[in-house]
Amino acid sequence: MIRKRNFFAKLFQTIKYSSKRIREIIETVKPDVIIEDDIVTNPILARNKIPLVKLFSFNPLRMFPNDDLPPAGTGLPLNDRINWEKYKKVLNIMLSNFKNFFQIIDDIYSPLWNDLNKWTIENEAPALPLNQFQYVSTNLNIALCPKPIFKIYAERVSLGEEWMVVNHLMRDKPKKFTIPEKLQKRGGKLILFSMGTVGSTEVKVMKRLVDILAKSKHKFIVSKGSKHEEFELAENMWGEASIPQLDILPLVDLVIFHGGNNTFTEAVYFGKPMIVMPLFGDQPDNAQLIVEAKIGFKLNLFTVTEKELLSAIDTLVEDKQIQQRVKSISEEIRANSNLDVVVERIEYVAQNPKFPTVFESH
Repeated sequence: MIRKRNFFAKLFQTIKYSSKRIREIIETVKPDVIIEDDIVTNPILARNKIPLVKLFSFNPLRMFPNDDLPPAGTGLPLNDRINWEKYKKVLNIMLSNFKNFFQIIDDIYSPLWNDLNKWTIENEAPALPLNQFQYVSTNLNIALCPKPIFKIYAERVSLGEEWMVVNHLMRDKPKKFTIPEKLQKRGGKLILFSMGTVGSTEVKVMKRLVDILAKSKHKFIVSKGSKHEEFELAENMWGEASIPQLDILPLVDLVIFHGGNNTFTEAVYFGKPMIVMPLFGDQPDNAQLIVEAKIGFKLNLFTVTEKELLSAIDTLVEDKQIQQRVKSISEEIRANSNLDVVVERIEYVAQNPKFPTVFESH
């Protein structure tokens, strides 16, 4: 909880630091509409004078809380209401056992929220929802999730006209990538392994996974992350601190990753089966969404065994039904890209804004 407080405190400092320059840019450019994708809304961007389009580039489950969907962030199955209720009961028990829990919340969040909310109002933006740091727009909110997969949620939630779902945000086309010679000479399928910015810093975990994958008959391209110098790759691997993921994805047969929404949508776009080992945030929900869509598996990053991981890899690179299923989804979203529609909606908002431009989030 202290880490989360420090995270938000630093985030607020960054927002305040950048606001003067953002204000200058807005006054110079005089935009007709503003598009924002952040976990905290900058009040300079939320003025009533300019319509605000909110882009939610994380798994959209947390934006649609209701009794027909599992609690966001849990990664629980959609048809497992028993465990939904168990989760809620355990959460309530935990809260009831903390006699000073709400005082802790007040001590940690209230000063931060009060400070940001006061500053928000001073900057002529609407007051923030109580103890929340983000608005939802009355004009347009864009959720990032391949629509054939989003149907799993859509069957249980009704979206207003101010919402739209976008299949992907692929802008750049992949560039030619030459597979390293050491991998070209090896047999087996080619697999991308990336645990993201945070996951790759868990060096002990990365070492253990590398040791397991070293026993696979397949070959791996690895995104090693910022601590790349602290662990070595096996002979059936090649990797660097940072790799051109977009260029590599079309070439691989499988993606092993942490469940981040960008990699998720990119892997679906290129029609790749997935193994997801989530850490936090929306990653457990993405992992379960992949299971629900029957295009991959989810495994526990910290407890996965050698047998579980190697077996999951072999299954996914050999299962023709799973491969065809994700390929069909890929073909559908490529053939029906709604990026043009997004542009049209944004242009419509610019010409026909609704005021106020934001309202309280769920």
